[in-house]
Amino acid sequence: MRLPPYLSSVLQVLLVDDEPFIVESIGSLLEGHAGISIEIYQAYSAAGALRIMAQRRIDIMVCDI
Repeated sequence: MRLPPYLSSVLQVLLVDDEPFIVESIGSLLEGHAGISIEIYQAYSAAGALRIMAQRRIDIMVCDI
C-alpha cells in the first residue's frame, strides 16, 4: 500500500477504547500488515487520547463510540 504524499512515511495511528483487549487486538492486527510503517498509540479514555494528540500528529484515530 502506498501512502499519499501528504502523509509521512510512518502512519501514526491512535486506538481509543475503554476495553484494553479491544485496543490491543486492533493494534496487533495493524502491526501484522507488511509494507506499511505504522506507529501505534493506545489510549483507554478520551482524556488519554487528548494527551497523546497534544504531543503527536495523529494520521488516523480509531475509537469506540
